[in-house]
Amino acid sequence: MKKRPEILWRNLPISLLLFSTPLLANETAWNDPKFAVAKDQDGAIIPNSVFKIEGTLWAAYERTDHNPAGIPDDNSTGKYTGFRFGRTYLTARGDVKEGEHKGWGFRVTLDSDPKTTKTTFLKFAYVTAPLPLKGLSLRIGQQHTPSTDAQSGRSAESFWGHRYLDEDGRTPWDEFRLASSTDLGVSLLYKQKYFHGQVLLANGEGFSKTNAQSISTSPSAIASGSGDSHGLDLYGNMAIMPLGSDGPLILAISFPFRLHNVVGVERDEYERTSSMDLTTGAFEYVKGERRAKQDVSYGTEVDLEFKSGAFRFTVGGGAAVRIDRRSNVLIIDENISTLDLNTAAGAQSFFGNNYIRAADSKGLARYVFGHVRYGWIGFVGRYAIGTGSGSLNDTLGTSNGVSAEERQFLDDLGDDGIANGSLTLADLRSLDRGQAQFHKIVLAVEFFPNERFRIAVGFSQITAIGNNGEEIRTTALDRLPDEVLDGTGTYESGYTPNYLANQIALSNGADAITAAAVKDTDLFGKQDRRRQIFIRTQYMF
Repeated sequence: MKKRPEILWRNLPISLLLFSTPLLANETAWNDPKFAVAKDQDGAIIPNSVFKIEGTLWAAYERTDHNPAGIPDDNSTGKYTGFRFGRTYLTARGDVKEGEHKGWGFRVTLDSDPKTTKTTFLKFAYVTAPLPLKGLSLRIGQQHTPSTDAQSGRSAESFWGHRYLDEDGRTPWDEFRLASSTDLGVSLLYKQKYFHGQVLLANGEGFSKTNAQSISTSPSAIASGSGDSHGLDLYGNMAIMPLGSDGPLILAISFPFRLHNVVGVERDEYERTSSMDLTTGAFEYVKGERRAKQDVSYGTEVDLEFKSGAFRFTVGGGAAVRIDRRSNVLIIDENISTLDLNTAAGAQSFFGNNYIRAADSKGLARYVFGHVRYGWIGFVGRYAIGTGSGSLNDTLGTSNGVSAEERQFLDDLGDDGIANGSLTLADLRSLDRGQAQFHKIVLAVEFFPNERFRIAVGFSQITAIGNNGEEIRTTALDRLPDEVLDGTGTYESGYTPNYLANQIALSNGADAITAAAVKDTDLFGKQDRRRQIFIRTQYMF
């Protein structure tokens, strides 16, 4: 009995070796009878196909964080706490390596929803076929979008290489919500030593939805082009490798893009009669433009990677531009013929009910990242700044193409039909001035017990500025219930975050208009932020 600890200690290296060997995955070279048998010069049969089962497990511990108002993370909003699983990939691959059908292959990957352990879905399912031109192939099915993870060679994902950091590990285009990581369609891939590229014609709604699943046809949706479409999107990525695609030093310059709804937009999506009552004569006809559905995104990324022995170093950076194409919308109804725009009532009705002013809007994001590793330890970081969406997130928004001055003028007309400066101070303060911005940083220390297992200990944080140019702030008063004491010992219902500030302003002699422009965050607020401290792991088998 005394020797057992010694036996276990002596066999520990063997156990660790087994833990990191290919025995944990299954790769088999075999002769697929569906394809021609290949033979070497001596007549011996060469296995024509390779079949592999592999997978990835992400597990994490997320520390409960509190924002400056003292409010803890809420799992329902995507901010996790405690132990959890991230994603779980299970992949089957098959590739023909020899014979006249060399280059054919398939991939099927099952994934799990990180928000629940009860949902499994199909992430990838595609077939690849070689084409006569060397380096060119065709892929059909549910597959990677090239602007996120091009499959023709090195991609933004392969240089970044930290998808296991979960929500903080997405590639920039995925993180900015410029493109889903996966979509259903057909693509062409081309790969050579100094150049590679991929273009994909796909639904555009991403893998989690069917085509045209949620079409929006309200006048505001037609003006902004929001919602799904019957049209098809064209994704692409072209990359130049000046130093070649192999070797210790690799330089890549890539140009991702996405063209929304290049073909297939139905007229009913932007021009339609939405209602008609033959009894009363009431009707509504909405007139927009197809171009509002045809947004454009493009960017550039430069990556440099160096490997030598146990030392690895990668640095990269880029910019992404989103052009949200929009169109003016005219709503024609039974009342429009009686409107007189020379009267206040007519102008108020027209600008309030019959006309939506819109113009192309633009967003820009820039980012840099780097990661270095020596042996079993490494460091990774990424910083991004961009046009915000007006909320505390890292979605790339757009600055409204209609100037703040013009929108203020139209709002002034819309409230009473006269450009008389009748907007309240609160209206002016909340006016979208196109100044929304977000900042995000991710930093982590990594540990590599072996090449299959890695651990990251770090944090991420997002701060933002609102559309009106003011810092997004929070206060502990946001935690108050809907009913609060009104100062007389009775309860007052309908509490809002501005309630206390308004009461203070009014008690000091301010009028109601001035009081409405004062907020609780002005008096007690601090800059809001979304922070996550984590331990995240990845195991590949």
